[in-house]
Amino acid sequence: MRRQTSRGFTLIELLVVVFIIGILLGAAMLSLGVASQDNKLSEEADRLVYLFALLRDRALTENREYGFSIDLQGRYLWWQRHQEKQVWRKLSDKPWQSYKLGDNARLELRLMNRRLKKDEYSMSQPIIVLFSDRQVTPFTLSLSDEEGEKSVLNTDGYNDVFTIQ
Repeated sequence: MRRQTSRGFTLIELLVVVFIIGILLGAAMLSLGVASQDNKLSEEADRLVYLFALLRDRALTENREYGFSIDLQGRYLWWQRHQEKQVWRKLSDKPWQSYKLGDNARLELRLMNRRLKKDEYSMSQPIIVLFSDRQVTPFTLSLSDEEGEKSVLNTDGYNDVFTIQ
């Protein structure tokens, strides 16, 4: 009589394979976490480009002026010009509420290729104006962190805001 041999895997072999797959998945998840931190500035730059485009369209459709500024704490703020009173007021509804980047991030604003000094930041009106004819105050906005990562937003005032890096 011939004895039939089993042609499967042992329990130990299956457990070793599952263990190795778990280690590989764990390493992949950790590397994705590090990559997402590296991309945070890039994602924030993309968010700002989107918000500028959205607000330019809103200014056109509502025939109203909007604005953007940075305060001394490193937050950025969005503004709306009241048509009757001709005064600026800060927007507070989502997604226009004031927003601060992470503690390690810095914002630097340039107008006409000149860096703004801290004492030039206004708390009562915007620095950049988005007009109802889709024009914008020309600017360059740099977002950077301590590791040297940098994203730059730019516009000539007539075209859309775009990311340089």
